[in-house]
Amino acid sequence: MSDERCNHPNCRFSPNYPEGKCVLHYEGEKDSAEFRAAVQSKLAANDGDFRGVHFHFPIGLKNQNINYTLDFSGSKFSNGVEIIDSTFEKLLIFRQCRFTGPVSIKNVSVYSEEEADSFTSSQIKQAGLSDVNTRILTGLIFSGSTFEGGLTLSGIKICNVLHLDHCHCHAPVKILKVNDEIVQNNENGTLHYLFEICITNSVFEDLVKFSLICNPTRITVYGVDVKQLAFTRINCKDGMMFTGANFGASVHFQDCNFGGMALFQNVSCQGDVIFSECQNGMYAFGDSVIEGKLIFKDAVLDKGMWTKGLQINGGLELSGNTLAGESDIENASFGPGATVVIDRNEIHPDSKAECVGYFFKNLTFNPFKTEISNRSQNDDMPPISIGFDNCSLEGALFKKCDFGKIYTFTSSIYGSRFVQCQWPKVNGRQVHAEEIYLNSCPSGTTPKKIKGMLEALGSREVINLYSRFVKVFDDQRQYALANEFYFSEMEAKRKNTHSRAVKSLLWVYKELSWYGHRPLRSLCVCFGLVTFFTFYASLTGLSIDKQVSNYFSTPSSPAYVLHYLGNCLKYSIGMLVPLRLFEFSGNDTYLASSSFLSYVVTLLYAISVNISAYFVIVGIRRHFKRF
Repeated sequence: MSDERCNHPNCRFSPNYPEGKCVLHYEGEKDSAEFRAAVQSKLAANDGDFRGVHFHFPIGLKNQNINYTLDFSGSKFSNGVEIIDSTFEKLLIFRQCRFTGPVSIKNVSVYSEEEADSFTSSQIKQAGLSDVNTRILTGLIFSGSTFEGGLTLSGIKICNVLHLDHCHCHAPVKILKVNDEIVQNNENGTLHYLFEICITNSVFEDLVKFSLICNPTRITVYGVDVKQLAFTRINCKDGMMFTGANFGASVHFQDCNFGGMALFQNVSCQGDVIFSECQNGMYAFGDSVIEGKLIFKDAVLDKGMWTKGLQINGGLELSGNTLAGESDIENASFGPGATVVIDRNEIHPDSKAECVGYFFKNLTFNPFKTEISNRSQNDDMPPISIGFDNCSLEGALFKKCDFGKIYTFTSSIYGSRFVQCQWPKVNGRQVHAEEIYLNSCPSGTTPKKIKGMLEALGSREVINLYSRFVKVFDDQRQYALANEFYFSEMEAKRKNTHSRAVKSLLWVYKELSWYGHRPLRSLCVCFGLVTFFTFYASLTGLSIDKQVSNYFSTPSSPAYVLHYLGNCLKYSIGMLVPLRLFEFSGNDTYLASSSFLSYVVTLLYAISVNISAYFVIVGIRRHFKRF
């Protein structure tokens, strides 16, 4: 080798090619044998500086054990790159590279025998790392690189960091089976893996798939454009963060374990966001737009859900989930065609939390596209709690719901439909859960925000709630339910009024006619009053027109007595205002007694018998209205 060197910085090879470059850094046609010899000479000299190299030929590293950093920054790969069954004890760096062909890195370990100076003692302790016989993997870095043929990482064991920042990928990216064994036994002791996946400011024009990623401390996706993203069987310690990301299609999380928070902040997704069979996470959505549906299916919501400024244009589906905490869906909005389905959710059997359920606030559900049920997947399990505060539920379908755990508060329910629903009963009458809580304040698995709403609930809100349900059932001609809730409305008024006079009048209303719902009771009361006053009039001395009495020979004859009692009855019945319309009155009779008591009794009788008759008419009308 001559003293003249390649003009590329830090290159010691002779410039045997145009532009003063060596066989490694020249970008035109070059001799393959010479190129391979140059690569082998650098590897033999433990020289891992391959920055700016133009790999005109396919590159393959197989069964290598390299204890120094390999740096390919700024290199160009005109063909495929394959690295398999190798171990790297330092960094493996691909910064600002351009890959024309496919990149495949399989069954590769990147680690160091040295202790991890970059980790604090708390992080080491949290990860369970021992101070001796611990091998810490370093990192695999792709920064500012372009992939035209795709990237596949499979069977990788790595620690510290997997970096994909400022990259542009034109083909699918697959990251599979990374650290599939959290703990390994080896001759030096125990090997632990601790690493972070960081994908920032990158563009992926095709599918990005993560599968069997085991034990990362965190996965960060920031400022990326992705056509389609899929996570399958990810076991993450501290959760995932998606910030400022734009997803061109669906994002699917399948069988993932979120140790911390799954945060979606300022995210835009053109398809669905699906969490299927996921667990151990707090799901947070802030200032994001989902054009498709937000779906939680067969997931375990250990730490619940939180939303703020979330727009869902396709709909929301919460189906088959197991809840161990409270999920708050607040201040979100639905698009014109959004559908909402809540069904087959249940409380986790091992949950010790008092706050279990869903709480919706400030939401407008689309008419006739919302189906809600709080039934459990297992009929033996209790239903979950669902609360709606200041929501529009117009047109919603409540199907097989247990309203002992559903709270609608001040939400609008006009036009809602109720199919095979059950309401709790108190003293034989159907009531709402709000009234039960208002009167008894039960404990149990009531979500915290629902409990707070109930504690601030007043009798006026409960009465208004019943009034809304009465109108809904009347409009839908479900008169039996309307009658039930009208009775509960009146009972709530009677029990919670502070006026003794009003409470007494409502008590009379209840006892006389069961709030207008039992016409037979009112009819019996009316009959009893007429009978009483008939005998009272006969004992007091009812006077009869002489022209009528002349028809009978003697006042003591049986015919006269019957006629006299008949006139007393006619006089009693004649005080019923409705019968006066038919000129049915006792004008030919009058009370002979002019005492003050007789006037008082007659007045009270006239008032009470007409009220009872009115209740009979109202009760009959309400009774037959349902038919």
